[in-house]
Amino acid sequence: MTVERYDPPANRQVALVNPTTDSWTAVLMDVVNLAENISGTEFVPVGLRGSVPKTVAAILHGRELGLPPMTALAHTSVINGRPGTSAEVMRALILQAGHDLHIERSDALGCTIRGRRSDWAEDRWTTVTWTIDDAAKAGLLADKVSQNGRTSPSMYKRWPAAMLLARATTTLARMIFADVIHGMRSVEELQDMTEPGEWVEPTPPAVTGLRITSTRL
Repeated sequence: MTVERYDPPANRQVALVNPTTDSWTAVLMDVVNLAENISGTEFVPVGLRGSVPKTVAAILHGRELGLPPMTALAHTSVINGRPGTSAEVMRALILQAGHDLHIERSDALGCTIRGRRSDWAEDRWTTVTWTIDDAAKAGLLADKVSQNGRTSPSMYKRWPAAMLLARATTTLARMIFADVIHGMRSVEELQDMTEPGEWVEPTPPAVTGLRITSTRL
């Protein structure tokens, strides 16, 4: 039997790090230092303000989406224990990735948005339409009552065009740009939660009239 000495590679520990999923480990202390300096400022959302761990988590969460720290803080919210980002950021990430988005209609009655991945044929588009009727049938126009009895008007009554645009954006993003948004929910969607763990979602398109089509124009 021959025995040869085994010398482990000098970069053995580095080899155990997955650069795709573990890249945050290299910047963790820098992020902690940043959070310690800014967590108490008004640049941090109220729900995170004053908490270094929450601020760190928001920055690292945004980093996975490709967002710089302050942008991540400005557009990240945690609602009922689930993080989300704004629909506006979703559109920005999709465009930044080189894909196409076109808003065909956006008003108080409805929103139609279509998208195309950069490697698709030029005539291949996926189109999503959200209307105020869809929101009504999903129960999203009802005012919300908090546990202390305070009533908050539905955002779909106050800002219908913005909310319909957000929901159409999120639906389209999850359909064909899931790799860009990492399966993220939008803040606007999270705000439609009625209670922890329960989502307010539209009933099937055939019932509500929510039109989701893949078309060649």
